[in-house]
Amino acid sequence: MNYTKMTKQFVCKMAMPLALMFAACSDNGNSVVKGDDHSITPLGGSAEETGVVAYENISLRGRAYYAPAKSETKPSLENLDASFPQDVFWAGGSVTLKELDSTTLEWIDGESYTAKIGGAVEDSVTGEMRPSNNGSIQFDSVSLNSPVVMLIATSDDISLHAILDLRDSNSFVVDVLTHLTAHRVKKLVASGKSFTEAKNQAETEMATVFGLDELDPSEAALVRDELNELPYTLLQQIKEELGETGMVEGLSESSKESMKFFILHSNVTGILLLPEAAFERLGEDAVQFYQECLQKKKYLLYVLAKIYGAAKCSAVNEGALVEVYKNESLLKCHEGAWELVDGRVAQLDVSSTLGTMADSRDGQTYKTVKLEYDGISQTWMAENLNYATEKSSCFRDDSSNCSVYGRLYSIFPLDSIYNKYASEEDCIADRMNAWLTEYRAVADSLDEVGPLSESDSLRFIDEAHRLCKELHENPENPDNVNWSKVIDSLDVLNYDVCPEGWRMPSYEDWNTLLAHVDYDLLHSANGDPVGFGLETLGWVRGNNGRYRMKINGGASYLFTPRPTPEEFLQPGMPYVGDAIGMIYTLKYDLNDGFMKTAYTNAMWSAGFVRCIKND
Repeated sequence: MNYTKMTKQFVCKMAMPLALMFAACSDNGNSVVKGDDHSITPLGGSAEETGVVAYENISLRGRAYYAPAKSETKPSLENLDASFPQDVFWAGGSVTLKELDSTTLEWIDGESYTAKIGGAVEDSVTGEMRPSNNGSIQFDSVSLNSPVVMLIATSDDISLHAILDLRDSNSFVVDVLTHLTAHRVKKLVASGKSFTEAKNQAETEMATVFGLDELDPSEAALVRDELNELPYTLLQQIKEELGETGMVEGLSESSKESMKFFILHSNVTGILLLPEAAFERLGEDAVQFYQECLQKKKYLLYVLAKIYGAAKCSAVNEGALVEVYKNESLLKCHEGAWELVDGRVAQLDVSSTLGTMADSRDGQTYKTVKLEYDGISQTWMAENLNYATEKSSCFRDDSSNCSVYGRLYSIFPLDSIYNKYASEEDCIADRMNAWLTEYRAVADSLDEVGPLSESDSLRFIDEAHRLCKELHENPENPDNVNWSKVIDSLDVLNYDVCPEGWRMPSYEDWNTLLAHVDYDLLHSANGDPVGFGLETLGWVRGNNGRYRMKINGGASYLFTPRPTPEEFLQPGMPYVGDAIGMIYTLKYDLNDGFMKTAYTNAMWSAGFVRCIKND
């Protein structure tokens, strides 16, 4: 079963009274009622609750679910990972049922019931854990004197609560929303309100705080999913604050900052760094997962705007801006939804015109963008070239990736004349000779250095074999290139891969572009403000709603040689990678809701191509 669909079915779809939003649902989305075989005996009760009944030998069923964010610290990795949320209860845990006094909500002395939560098994595709029984819990043959019970789900140091009124339903869910609501109900009862009044008020308040009362019914389950990713320390902090006031205005500045950090660095934000096409290659189920992530992000930004005091985005405040991080991250109201905007966009002085072009060689059509700045005009392909040539390949050698990222092209013909070593044996001999020469030089300068030991000799030999084996198995490795021969051949290297009327960009072309537009703002993952459409390089694997995403820390784009062969051989010329190479991304970093990148000019074996139109 699709994991996301499963969650939707269980948590409900909000197309019901507000009170039922906080109850569990059956697999078809309807609340579960008590069966006719249950023995129900009137008990009497407080003056306000004359309908209190006894429940004998009844069954209750439900699910505990909580998948907190894995880290509360800012990620800064060369490769970013994201995956479907991991429910802490899948790895084991329990739910305890205790009776509450329906007037005071104090514990009633008597028997409690505990049900174990089924454990998890490893997913054969992603390697992550999934529930062995969908995390369901059942209590059988339960006899109670009060219609109000507390359900306490525990797993290691995590404990979540829910208050259930058996007069409404005998199915339940224990999660973040019920945890916050239960605490607020107890606070209101302690202040003098009746249980019914407190329950209705708390449910209304929590719906208002998290915007559930303004959302489309179809978005309800996805919203609840996302709330269940709140880090536990943050959850406990806002539980205390909302328990006192029941209003978003009651959140402390510290909680607001923590909520902002959670939203801007959420799992969903990381997933959406990858293009939708990366999911399309896995089928409809993966595309649905991607679309649901878009809806979750839309909701998270809505909550962020609400935390910062903004009204619901509508035609009335179209274009309104809310500053959420200095002047770097802004929320902008656009067509009924809040969007995250990079503050640098407002400083852009660039005119962009979108278009298309057709490659007559194979009939493929590409998006284009004409950029104008400071009297300069450049027309670029807004997609990577995907024209098949002998010296091209697909990312990770997977043909379906060519339709996502285009093709990778070798920067020079990989003929054997460009190899530094004719064979693996020649490489080993060269490496050994270099090390021995270096050792002798050190020995000559230090009188106390003795002869090369046997262990050092064996270490040098093993290292030479290892390095040369890597070079032999990867002939395109720059360390296996005879650069003097490459330099001599700069004027005949194969850069002719672009369609007629277009060419491989030069170093100067890239330099002109990056002088006017920050590299980050060329990326689709950051809103693609100029239409350049640079896609984040990565891959997705998984199925049935369970996916693992890995974002690669390096993507490269070729450019033609900067100097002529004669110029390059002159003293003082830069490293060869600066002259014949590419724009190479050093790393990706998810920072305040945007993908931040560091890049350099570097020599590499192959890269993508963005053709530029001839002037």
